[in-house]
Amino acid sequence: MTHPDLIIAALARRLKKNACVMWWGSMRAAVIIILKCHLRRMFQIHFAMAAIALVASVAASCLGRR
Repeated sequence: MTHPDLIIAALARRLKKNACVMWWGSMRAAVIIILKCHLRRMFQIHFAMAAIALVASVAASCLGRR
């Protein structure tokens, strides 16, 4: 690899890391908002399961592409 390729690769890795961090931050904020809102119990359970599945899949892709 030439020098510019190394720089681009390093930048891409950093951007990916920042995107994951930003995504986690927004997810955490969304979860807090959902928990604060008094939604119906069944809706909360279904939404929590869907959110956990989404978080797990994105976390796996973030970790897998390091």
